[in-house]
Amino acid sequence: MKLKESDRAKVQDWLNKHWMGQKHCPICGNNNWTISDTIYEFRPFLRGGIAVGGGAVIPTVVVTCNYCGNTLFFNAIKLDVVKVPKQKEGEDNAKS
Repeated sequence: MKLKESDRAKVQDWLNKHWMGQKHCPICGNNNWTISDTIYEFRPFLRGGIAVGGGAVIPTVVVTCNYCGNTLFFNAIKLDVVKVPKQKEGEDNAKS
């Protein structure tokens, strides 16, 4: 899913507010980062298989050091760029 410009600004604001201290890369010491234009997702590792539905998926914003490639992952829900769908009343997440 593409990250909208308004959401990119939310990510930048969140990082500015929460990333304490120097924003230098812990690997190379550079201070030049890029926020990916795509929201990715993490899924459980299944040894090469793929789970379709029913499992937890974590939407993720990727921030990468432009010098060494060190990559940081941030939960897109916590960054407020992905909304968790509201559960309908009487609906249960557990499958029988």
